[in-house]
Amino acid sequence: MSLLHTILRITAIGLCLASAFLLQGCNHRPSVNRVASHRVTVSRSVSSGNLSTLTGTLDIEGEGDDATFFYGDRRIDGSCFEVTIKNDEVTLNGEPYGKLRKGNSVRIGDDGVTVNNMDYGESERYLKTNGSQTSAVTLSHGK
Repeated sequence: MSLLHTILRITAIGLCLASAFLLQGCNHRPSVNRVASHRVTVSRSVSSGNLSTLTGTLDIEGEGDDATFFYGDRRIDGSCFEVTIKNDEVTLNGEPYGKLRKGNSVRIGDDGVTVNNMDYGESERYLKTNGSQTSAVTLSHGK
């Protein structure tokens, strides 16, 4: 009877832990931040299939027009995804990417970065046009 009780207890604990892991992104609320004149929303979640992200870091240094925004995550496969916004300049994975205009909004989601609710291709062209960048960095990234 003691062995059966122990097995049931371990099973119950295992189910609770598995449920907590799977449901942790279901009630995910986006992080909305002000960086200079920009609204930056980070909306990454397990519930949308983003099971490969190991850690994510968000940091804002400074205030007003001198603020610097940093978001980075490291995936289980070792790859990294980093976004920096400083003086309206967007940097992806350490490469200069383009420039935002005053008041632009940025969304960092499970599939990459968008600007002003444009799709990834439009966002890419918009930033490159504003910043005259010819970099091959892409705004979207694989899961």
